[in-house]
Amino acid sequence: MLNESSGKVSRCPCVQKGQQCSKRCRCLNCKNKPPRSEQSEAQRACRCGEGGKTTEGVMRASCIDIPDKRRSTCPCYGSGNPCSQMCRCKGCDNSFGKKQVSGQSTSRKRMPKCTSSPSPLKRQRGEEFMSERNMKVSVGSWTTTEYCILDAVESFLHSTCLLPSEDNITHLYNYVVRSRFARELKLTANEKTLRQIKGKLTFEGERYRATVRLAYGAKENP
Repeated sequence: MLNESSGKVSRCPCVQKGQQCSKRCRCLNCKNKPPRSEQSEAQRACRCGEGGKTTEGVMRASCIDIPDKRRSTCPCYGSGNPCSQMCRCKGCDNSFGKKQVSGQSTSRKRMPKCTSSPSPLKRQRGEEFMSERNMKVSVGSWTTTEYCILDAVESFLHSTCLLPSEDNITHLYNYVVRSRFARELKLTANEKTLRQIKGKLTFEGERYRATVRLAYGAKENP
């Protein structure tokens, strides 16, 4: 809406109040706007036309009024200023001045969020990974066969004059695992270190003592 000029009286409420028009006035070709130097870059910046594509894939014209169809909400166009480089508008068609589109986009793209699950190799147990590739597994959890061999070795040393020490148990256990008899039977048993043998014997001893305490306690308190 035109303001007061050439002897014509404007119907604009801003003109009637003696105020400068803002973008809320929605008047066309307004001459009652503040000078461009008095406006901040933030007031002139716009984000019009983002995501506004037609079915043909052509960007819809933004920052401009389309008669009988659409009235632009662009603050730059509403204040009669061209769109600047501060604007993020798409398909700018501002009649006061279009935004100059550079060859390369200056907008920073967000890094894609990693939503994929970890690799199967990271979630697979190490001994399973090595066994599938026919690699020697020297350490790992105790299998039933390994526990039976350990128990038999310990019982055998107790029945002889040899001292059933942890070193003797370890040497005899690994001897049995490496023997031709174990290879022919294809026993699922691996060699163990002294630390592993010691830890297993300690664990079995504590479990045995706990079982005895539980059994005697149940008998004492029927």
